[in-house]
Amino acid sequence: DDNIGRLLNAVDRLGLAGNTVVVFSADNGGAPEGGGNNRPLRGSKYTVFEGGIRVPFMMRWPGRLPAGKTYPYRVSTLDVLPTCLEAAGISAGQSARLDGESFLQAVRSGKPSPTEKRPLFWLFRNRWAAMDGDWKLMQNPGTTSPPTSQIVTSGDPADKKPALFNLKRDPAEQHDVSEQNPDVVRRLTRMFEEWRKAVGESAAR
Repeated sequence: DDNIGRLLNAVDRLGLAGNTVVVFSADNGGAPEGGGNNRPLRGSKYTVFEGGIRVPFMMRWPGRLPAGKTYPYRVSTLDVLPTCLEAAGISAGQSARLDGESFLQAVRSGKPSPTEKRPLFWLFRNRWAAMDGDWKLMQNPGTTSPPTSQIVTSGDPADKKPALFNLKRDPAEQHDVSEQNPDVVRRLTRMFEEWRKAVGESAAR
């Protein structure tokens, strides 16, 4: 943390702040063995609960982005590259296959990002999640580290079978509503399997 401050101070001191986009993001939620605190979200690093995959994200670009504002819409780290390309005035070219889209103009205007409604997927060993809108289907068989009192571990299980949560109504992922919404479960399962197949085929090329 101290070195991030030193870096920003150096950018300011050298007069480069107006021409430097700084992006800060964690790669996962706090770790149990380190006393991580992801409340009110459930889970931690090593899980695909929201406490493991919803992370802090901050940007700084003095004079180009609004300062001291909270952007309430969802973005993904997949969107960082196209955002930085737009900020630098660089075209990725028609042949580029980027997974995300620039949210630069959305942040400036305070409107939803272009990928706000786009499905997102996670796969970590035998844990996976598929998110579409307010719905999230996930399976999280156990954890690799012991929980701490700062990690929310309560709630319906998602280890033996996929669990469905409505993140708008239940952001702490306490209530599995898969039995009440079988059509949503089938749809998200199909979307996840199609994504996993597409990623595998892309990686093989």
